[in-house]
Amino acid sequence: PAGQRPAFLLTTQDNGPNGGVGFGKTTLATKLAELAGGFISASPSESYEAVTKRILSPVDGKAGHRIVLLDNIKTLRLSDSGLEGMITTGHISGHRMYGGHATVPNYFTVFLTLNGAALSRDLASRCIPIFLAQAPKSQQWLANLDAFVAAKRELIIGDIALLLESQGTPLPDTNCTRWASWENGVLSKVGLADDCRQMILSRQANINDDASDANEFLQHILYEIKKQSYHVNEFGNGPIATISLNSMGNFYEEFFGKKVGSNKLSKVINLMGLRCLYYHKEQGKKRRFMLRRDCQAITEDDIQAWKNE
Repeated sequence: PAGQRPAFLLTTQDNGPNGGVGFGKTTLATKLAELAGGFISASPSESYEAVTKRILSPVDGKAGHRIVLLDNIKTLRLSDSGLEGMITTGHISGHRMYGGHATVPNYFTVFLTLNGAALSRDLASRCIPIFLAQAPKSQQWLANLDAFVAAKRELIIGDIALLLESQGTPLPDTNCTRWASWENGVLSKVGLADDCRQMILSRQANINDDASDANEFLQHILYEIKKQSYHVNEFGNGPIATISLNSMGNFYEEFFGKKVGSNKLSKVINLMGLRCLYYHKEQGKKRRFMLRRDCQAITEDDIQAWKNE
């Protein structure tokens, strides 16, 4: 269905030789795109509106390409709400050159290439990360590849169609990615499909830079609680620490270098997805956080026992 295609992130390990340069990320993306009729090359610095305009505008009087390539992205951390929306929206709307407003179903596939990927949580969950290894260099490799595709194009596409039309192996409903339709229609048709899915989930977690920040922030809180508890027993001595809204605000400002208002702090903390933290607001009582010192997920029993103290 429209809007149900994940983006594909072509990247390398952070510690790869030459910093990931020359691994063939761009070549892989462009050669795959040529099998599907070509691609729209979008600059990472280009606005979402500009990319949409080119997506909606015909090329040489024909319908536009179905693949959008953002190549050679250079940033320490990629986060783009326009790109996130373009991947998941059911329809793409905007200005069509010489045609005014236009809307088309989102049957587009996005490819991203960058080294040492660090993405926002939302973008990481939208991507299927593919890590490339360094291949031996060969002067004739690209020419041989082009000749092979030119001679076998219809057979290659036929093999792909045959695979997609096959029965496949149904995947369990547990531990799914956000791409259920793609898992059922594509991933389930390949060998070791469930192993592939678990690897995808693991890689998505590894490139999620928000999660990395959250875990480091958690360690900062634990360190500060331990350090300050030597001087004042503010946080309690049991397995559950109680943290006032003011103290949590101080921890956040110390770690991230910016202040967040008390009315927004709980929302900012909740977005980090730290399941060992729980924010409690009760009529007539001080607002506070509870934290399991062992970093395990807080249970309903934990919350009830904490409230009864």
